[in-house]
Amino acid sequence: MKSAFPGLLLAIVVLCAAPERANASRYWSSPGAGCVPDDDAIQNNRYITSSASLLFRSGQTGQFAALCPIAGANSGASNPSHFYVSFNNSVLTDSSNHVTGTLWRKSFGGTLTLIATSGGTGYSANNWTLDTSFTHTFNFDSYYYYVSLDISRGNSAYTMTFRGASIGS
Repeated sequence: MKSAFPGLLLAIVVLCAAPERANASRYWSSPGAGCVPDDDAIQNNRYITSSASLLFRSGQTGQFAALCPIAGANSGASNPSHFYVSFNNSVLTDSSNHVTGTLWRKSFGGTLTLIATSGGTGYSANNWTLDTSFTHTFNFDSYYYYVSLDISRGNSAYTMTFRGASIGS
C-alpha cells in the first residue's frame, strides 16, 4: 500500500508557493519601517522599528517626523482617490498621542503641493486605518510624490505606533 503523504506534501508546497494576485485597488503602500525618520529622531535615538512599524523607543516622548517616498506605484490601479494612514494608539483619552500623514507632490523645481492629510488622535486601544478622499491625477514624469508623517507621544506609558500608509481607490 502506497502512502499518500508525498503527494499531499507536494500539493501543499505548490499551493503555498503559488503567487498571490496583487490588489488592484492599492496604487502604492509602505509599512511604517519603510519610511525614513528625520535627523532629530535618528540622532536622539527616539524610535525603533518592530513588526515593520515605526514607534517610539521605550521612555521617549515628543514628536518625530518621517518621510515615505512613493516609488513602484501600481499602474494597474485605476484612479486612486483615497489616502490611508494606519496606526495603533494604546490610550483613548490622551490627545498628545497622534499620527498625521500628508500626501505631497513636489515638482522637479521644488514646488510643493499638498494633496491630502490624514491622521488621528484619541482613538481607542486598537489598530486604526483612517481613510481620506482626494482628487488628483498622478504624473510621475513631471513630479515626485511622498508622504510626510508626524508621530507624537505625550506619555511614555502609552504606545503610539505608525503601521503604514497607502494610496488606493
